[in-house]
Amino acid sequence: MTITRKFWMLSVAGILTTGVASALVGSNLNDIARHWKEKTTITERLNRAAYEMEINVNGAGMAVMKYLLTRDPRNIERFDKDVSNFRQFWAEFSQTASDTESQGLAKRARESFDAYTDLGTSLIALTDTRRNLLDSIIKDMSELDDSINRYQDLLREAPEKMALFLAMEADLAQTFARLMLYLSDQDSGNRRAVHDYLERFSKQVGEFTSGARTEGEKRSAEGLASIWKSLSGTVVKAMNGSDLSRSSLERLIQLRRQLDDILDEEVQKLTSNRDSIADAQIGSAISKGVVELAVASIFITIFLVIGLLIFYRDVISPLGTVTAAAEQLTRENFEHRVPIAAPNEMGKVGVALNVMAERLGRVIGELHKSRAFLEERVKEQTDDLLRVNQSLQQEIATCKRIHQELSDQKKLMADILDNMDDSIVVFDREMRITAFNPSYQRRFFSGTPLIGRTCRAVCTEFPHRCTECPAETTLAEMRPVHKLESRLRAEDPGRAVEWFDVRTSLLTDEREGEIRGVIESRRDVSDHVSLEVQLRHAQKMEAVGTLAGGIAHDFNNRLQVVIGYTDLLLLNKKPMDREYERLYAIRKVAMDGAELVKSLLAFSRKIEPAIRVLNLNKEIERVRRMLERVVSKAIR
Repeated sequence: MTITRKFWMLSVAGILTTGVASALVGSNLNDIARHWKEKTTITERLNRAAYEMEINVNGAGMAVMKYLLTRDPRNIERFDKDVSNFRQFWAEFSQTASDTESQGLAKRARESFDAYTDLGTSLIALTDTRRNLLDSIIKDMSELDDSINRYQDLLREAPEKMALFLAMEADLAQTFARLMLYLSDQDSGNRRAVHDYLERFSKQVGEFTSGARTEGEKRSAEGLASIWKSLSGTVVKAMNGSDLSRSSLERLIQLRRQLDDILDEEVQKLTSNRDSIADAQIGSAISKGVVELAVASIFITIFLVIGLLIFYRDVISPLGTVTAAAEQLTRENFEHRVPIAAPNEMGKVGVALNVMAERLGRVIGELHKSRAFLEERVKEQTDDLLRVNQSLQQEIATCKRIHQELSDQKKLMADILDNMDDSIVVFDREMRITAFNPSYQRRFFSGTPLIGRTCRAVCTEFPHRCTECPAETTLAEMRPVHKLESRLRAEDPGRAVEWFDVRTSLLTDEREGEIRGVIESRRDVSDHVSLEVQLRHAQKMEAVGTLAGGIAHDFNNRLQVVIGYTDLLLLNKKPMDREYERLYAIRKVAMDGAELVKSLLAFSRKIEPAIRVLNLNKEIERVRRMLERVVSKAIR
């Protein structure tokens, strides 16, 4: 026998007992019995509908939780079935609620359940990485259960303020449900819904504040308005993403709880006032037949005790067992089982929890194994990354060292090129100048921009020199060129002609093997050419000296004959003779000629010089006498 059937049996027994008691008390209690019966009938129907809605809400939440854990599509079917059943009992609930306040409350309950249904549907569509929202849906569904439990106790003749409080609680629950959906999927529709519920709740707070009469109601209204102001500001910040810290979210939850406490307190006050009024009305009527009512009370008490015992046995005790099992599941004790074998709803819940615990145990075990495997893989990958990182650091250090060496080598080569006296220039395949050293510009094109220009464009002073350009010859014939060139320098009188040793070579790309241009070097060999000219002149002078030596030797032989014959003639003459002076003059001239010939022979011959002390005056006089006969009289 199900719990619902037992509940209905107890309700029918209570109604029959009330009818018998009403017949016994007589005519004085007919109005009370009729009023009580009508109220009890409506209450039973409302309670039944509310109870069934609560069962469907729990079933829908359990289906969502099972689907998130097992991914079994049958749980989605159970979820849809529970949603359909809830809407069916909600229709019965709405038809039974005859007064305006109860109908408004039923509408709020339907809106709250629709919001939670949307949330459950969204959770089913979420991926495994977002299962952490499961706790939120379970918590909010639990709050909805508590709200429904409070609603079914407050539906009887709800006054205007009680309906207002219940509407405020429903709007507050829907505000947080839509806020959870917006924070999870950032949907603009949920954002607008949160704003709508905030505005509606603000209007309800204003109605409550304007309707406060007593000092207690005014203080409650002020506290409610203050907390609502902080709560709405925190909700807006959370939606705008400007304040999502842990402390802000905790503050949001704290403010919501304070609002719930204030609303519950006001509802309890209204409930107490309602109960006091009802008790006064019924007490005035019951005072006419206390004895008859006492008999009815005994029967009612007996049935209530029996009903409570049955309710404790079939609901309270199994519910405690299920709660303990759920706590064991939260502690990851998946070996614990629910010892419920009753063939009712609680027994089915126990079986479902046992199955869920078994499946969760297997899943958690597999997760632990997967975690251990992943940790081992991560450790291996980390070690590999460390080794690769160390290798990369070594390669980077090597590259830095090579780069530094290349930079030093490049700087050294640049310094060498900058300080070379040779002129170096680089042309591309179109004979445009791409590089040169300072010596090239200083020697040929001082102060003239060269990069990117052709040699013909900058050689405006001597354009005819480009007709036999060695660089163009190298590009045309694809071979090096070595030649000697001269250049006139009108601005340097002491050095009118400059000579250059010109060498060209092809510039190739080693990677692609293509010809990139020509390198031309020019070395100033003017001094070398001058030395060659002087050498040739010296060689000519040496030949002239050799020829002069031969002539002087032959001339010396002839002079010796003259001197010999003159000496023979002088032997027969006396100093006082007139011929003696003439012969002596002839001999003296011959001797001077012999001395001159001797000097010429000494100049023309390659003899080792002898070191001796000289009288410079005598040597100068001797050279003067020799040069007087050789050098022209125009030179003095």
